[in-house]
Amino acid sequence: MRSIPSSVQSEIFRKYLEGDSIPAISKLFNVSVGAVWAIANELSKKDEYFIVIRELIKCKNNNLEISDVISAIRLKNKVKELGLTISFFENFLETTNTESFRLNKDHSEFLEKIKRIVHFEELYGIKIEKIPGYMIDKIKHIKNLKEENKKIIEKNTRLYLQHKIKKSEIEEYVKEKPLFLQYKRDKNRYPKYPEWIGKQYLFEEASKKIGTKIEPQTLSKKLEWVYLFPNKYTSIIKKIMSIDENDWTILTKK
Repeated sequence: MRSIPSSVQSEIFRKYLEGDSIPAISKLFNVSVGAVWAIANELSKKDEYFIVIRELIKCKNNNLEISDVISAIRLKNKVKELGLTISFFENFLETTNTESFRLNKDHSEFLEKIKRIVHFEELYGIKIEKIPGYMIDKIKHIKNLKEENKKIIEKNTRLYLQHKIKKSEIEEYVKEKPLFLQYKRDKNRYPKYPEWIGKQYLFEEASKKIGTKIEPQTLSKKLEWVYLFPNKYTSIIKKIMSIDENDWTILTKK
């Protein structure tokens, strides 16, 4: 490799600092690309600001302001913080530019709609592209529910006709069901004698007088035993027989 004079090396390095490309400098001075690179690398080590000067001159040649460079550096750092690459970010910008143009929307409006879509997906837990299928499934489900409801109505109508009953009567029964169930419990609890039904208060009054609770069902069974075996309960029968018939008639009329 022929030696390159110091004056030529200085000119080569000046062109490098002015922002010329290494291939262009190689062609201009008729030296190899490797030689230009070696000179630029060697002389740049003498002062770290040489590289800064070169970059500033390149920005000036491309009509870039310092503020533009600073913004670009911040953007690059932000892209790195997000775990993205510059190529990905460039592709993203190119895609959004294409799609926004196709939809006849500017960048800001297009990106705002993307933000709304992302928020919607996070809020409702469903991807936007799955909504049509989801709606179709729900429509089918509603249709099935309507069919089932129609069958139930038809079945109830047949039952009403079969048992000759009205819907209003069913509603009335449901409303008064607690009272009806209470009546059934009371009916099973007290003796099945017409003259005793509805006179529970008399048993309560008698229970207070003797100091012992009288269960009508139990009393009925015991009196039945007295009736069946009078020879064993003569003392009780004697007291019963001593009741004046006139008093009995008066009591039963009350």
